Amino acid sequence: MNHRCIIELSCRMLLLLSLSPRLHGEDDSKTVLVHYMPWYSSKPVSGRWGWHWTMNYFDPDKVSKNGQREVASYNYPLIAPMTPTMTTP
Repeated sequence: MNHRCIIELSCRMLLLLSLSPRLHGEDDSKTVLVHYMPWYSSKPVSGRWGWHWTMNYFDPDKVSKNGQREVASYNYPLIAPMTPTMTTP
């Protein structure tokens, strides 16, 4: 290899390394995971609470003192028990 070819190859390698933020720990991107469950249904939209909110045991029409409905969910929904077609409760 001649001197010019080595310089050109080195410059290309440096360019590629500079374009890769992960190698320098500069990646500020965040992973967002979404789990869409279209079979949930809520009374305001569907006229009844779907099985996934009640599990034949809970009653979403019962509202606790903190304003949360009694739903079959380990983690209460951040917005409210909803139907996937809803944009706000």
